Amino acid sequence: MHTRVHRAAPAAALLLALVACSSPSTTANAPTIGAPTAAEDEQIGCLTTGGATTVPPTPQSFRATPGWKRAAEAPAADPGSPAVWAEIEHELATYQKSDYQHTTTLDRAAGNYVVDCSGWGNVLLRIAACDAYGDLVRAANATRSTSFATSCDLPTGAVEHGPYAVDWAQMLGKLQPGESNGHWTRVAKVADVVPGDVVTYALGPGASDTGHVMFAAGTPTQDATNPAEWQVPIADSTESRHGPADSRNNNPKNVDGHGIGTAAISLIVDQTGAPTNQFRWYPGAPKIDQVPAAVTLGHFTG
Repeated sequence: MHTRVHRAAPAAALLLALVACSSPSTTANAPTIGAPTAAEDEQIGCLTTGGATTVPPTPQSFRATPGWKRAAEAPAADPGSPAVWAEIEHELATYQKSDYQHTTTLDRAAGNYVVDCSGWGNVLLRIAACDAYGDLVRAANATRSTSFATSCDLPTGAVEHGPYAVDWAQMLGKLQPGESNGHWTRVAKVADVVPGDVVTYALGPGASDTGHVMFAAGTPTQDATNPAEWQVPIADSTESRHGPADSRNNNPKNVDGHGIGTAAISLIVDQTGAPTNQFRWYPGAPKIDQVPAAVTLGHFTG
């Protein structure tokens, strides 16, 4: 059973912004905040267990589409973010069934992916950027005394979930914009994001979710009417779709519209073009979401 987080509920792990983020050039173009809609479901966090290191497995039973054949492996991409993006493209082109669960269950030969947002991110790094995954695991284990394994093996069936969204955000949050650590570099400006880069944030203490992990799936573009907003094409795993253009809408490959897919998010930037702690879950969304710290952007290197 999936847990939906209603943003208007008192226990929601976010605050609606009380003031709009000013445009770099004029406050006349500042985004406005719509009134909450009680019927609107929106989950901006990835994990509803509060960051526990283990979650009891949920049995999954998926059957591949009859006659489906696995596509040929794509040519090797440059290491780092380009390789991550190549793997994202491959999985999105070949998956047959996906669902959103807080356990990771895979059958890559059949094209089945049962993952939450950070679980999918961990799968992608294990396949395409194993050294970066090792950096993340070691940082999470040191910061939160977890015991995740650095192995990049991905057997069929249940797989260790690995670090959570809070670990991804903390990995980048400890870096200054433009600074590198291991195989991670914190990207300073939204305009500099390239496909395969990570977009992530953490939620504060007491929240039922730890945050969210997304990957850039295209070139960010500045909003023509609100220069403080940048629309970023993204790929993620979610149970709360990103608006009407989300690829999971009416997609029979996604169980109840959940799991991996593509969409877009609108990030609100400061006068330097750096992301703030405000964003819209999808371009044109009536409300602005606000999280405790700025959204962080990360680039992977080989």
